[in-house]
Amino acid sequence: MLNEIMERKELRNRRLVDLFEEEVIKIGDEIPYRHSEKTYLSPKEKNGYCDQTFSTKGIEVKWQAIGVEQFSGERCLKLIAKDPVFELKIAGAKGYLYGVEELNKISQLFVAEKIAQGGRSITIEDVNQLLDVEVDKNERRVYQKGYSSDDINTRKSFLKLCRPIGKYYNPESFLEKKYATNEIVYTAYEYRKSSIKGKEKEKEIVFSQKYDYWLASRGVNMPFDDINATFCLASVTFYEVAWRYSVFSSFVGIGIGNEKYQSRFYMRPIIYLKSNVTSNTFLRDFHEREKEKIQKELKNKQQEIRKREKELQEIKKVEKELQERLKRISQMEQQE
Repeated sequence: MLNEIMERKELRNRRLVDLFEEEVIKIGDEIPYRHSEKTYLSPKEKNGYCDQTFSTKGIEVKWQAIGVEQFSGERCLKLIAKDPVFELKIAGAKGYLYGVEELNKISQLFVAEKIAQGGRSITIEDVNQLLDVEVDKNERRVYQKGYSSDDINTRKSFLKLCRPIGKYYNPESFLEKKYATNEIVYTAYEYRKSSIKGKEKEKEIVFSQKYDYWLASRGVNMPFDDINATFCLASVTFYEVAWRYSVFSSFVGIGIGNEKYQSRFYMRPIIYLKSNVTSNTFLRDFHEREKEKIQKELKNKQQEIRKREKELQEIKKVEKELQERLKRISQMEQQE
């Protein structure tokens, strides 16, 4: 996309955020953003499962433009990783309470400070915005803009109260080793790709992925009946958006909290480009990449030359030894 922009003189050195709003850059267009190289250890105390290390060094990620949004006081072009990256395992009460924080911290590894204002994980709100999905909490309905009469939510317990029998836990009370006293509301909803009308490019961005991935959004689900509650982080599969996979269960009616629930999905970082980033910014970056590539190739060739020179020296040494042997044999023959 940027190659086409650079071929048009009137678009050179224009801010990318302006080009998106003018629809020169469109949703889904690839932007040659180069992320930083960083490492982060997600501790068991936060993800609830185990210590997990993530590094952006040496990995290739493609980025797509998905909108313009205000972030940290700037109007920024919003990018998303084209394919999910890194598998994060989340478990138990700690995973539910701090999993969103960990998703955001890992996503921030991709922030290149020179041109990016910040970064975070994708959320259910990002998905809803892309697909024009509205959530009406007053009416307990989920629908697509322009089709308000069609409730696409397949989770009919949305915003109903959990009715526990006896003692029960929520994640906070479980960590405090005491029973919960507050009400539990089922906040989870879900909808299928097949229920979204039109929005083909957006559906391709959201659903056409190699792996299922986390959304940094917490929710409470009703598993079978309204005396139980499971606590989940939302996720996207190839066919639906949902809070389907729990990481903590209240085990309402039995009175036993459960810390053993665990789920594992990939993640999709979102990056906010600074408002002053232009097509020329990436042209300069492209030239730097090309220089790095050429320098690396040159270094490899020089190492190869030195290696071959050493091999040649060894060959010449062997050649000289063979010639000496031939000479000695000839001398012996003459003596006979």
